[in-house]
Amino acid sequence: MTDNDSIVSNFVTFDIEEWYHANYVGQAGSGEISSANLFANVESLLDLCDEHKIRSTCFILGCVARDKPEVVRLILDRGHEVASHGFNHELIDKLTPVGFREDISKAKAILEDIAGVVVRGYRAPSWSVTRQNMVWFYDTLAEAGYSYSSSVYPGRTHLFGIPGFPTFPHHPNLGEERTSILEIPHAMTTVCGKKIAFSGGFFLRLLPTEFIRRNIERVNRKGLPVFIYLHPREIDVESPRLNLGLVNRFIHYYNIANTRDKLSGVMKGHKFILMKDYSVFDVARNSNKKSDKARSHTTDELESSSYEA
Repeated sequence: MTDNDSIVSNFVTFDIEEWYHANYVGQAGSGEISSANLFANVESLLDLCDEHKIRSTCFILGCVARDKPEVVRLILDRGHEVASHGFNHELIDKLTPVGFREDISKAKAILEDIAGVVVRGYRAPSWSVTRQNMVWFYDTLAEAGYSYSSSVYPGRTHLFGIPGFPTFPHHPNLGEERTSILEIPHAMTTVCGKKIAFSGGFFLRLLPTEFIRRNIERVNRKGLPVFIYLHPREIDVESPRLNLGLVNRFIHYYNIANTRDKLSGVMKGHKFILMKDYSVFDVARNSNKKSDKARSHTTDELESSSYEA
């Protein structure tokens, strides 16, 4: 890693939800639903952050906060950021604008009541922001009192994604004006001609540690941040299992026995801050103000003038 890399701040993020919170198409029932190991798994992830002197941003489901407020207090007491993952892990593309507003407002109120701090950040369940719901997604977040989002996968999988969405932090341009919400999307890399994420979830569990580290450094050399993300269940070999088909089962459970150690290896040597403390707001805005021509384009047309990550 170069000296220039070291001045770029990245983010460690965790999506705090139960083992059964998933949104696979055709997902079968899993019998009796019960909580399992969430507090211990969160504590283990925070212990790992302590080992590396890192503070993380935790996107917490409102229903988890309501049922297990001790998890929220643990996160806050250990110096980490409390952010929102919505209330009940419902896909945004299955909600109306009114339903979405109710979901994110309910989650925010519960989290703020428990934590006693203002919740600024939001992450959509299963990266379920689409070109169609973007037209009201950001405005609704702003109306509900949020200031940033980390909800877009700028590529395509069989489950989610917005191909062509810019890969740098920016205030999305939805046509007439830019939203007040700062979007911090996934950083991407290219493998065999396909753009994929590399720093979270299945891809973090699948890809070699050194490959992930090199790609973080590559993005950082452009002055751009990368976020790592995991779920507590991804370090828990004793977690109950969802009844999934072969492909989704592989995606959901591959290599969880080694994930905690792998995360530790990825963390080494990089700088991480809380998402709410990300201070390069002027740079993010300027990246979308390179010219009058750039200002006239919608967000998904800015890829050619963006920092290609």
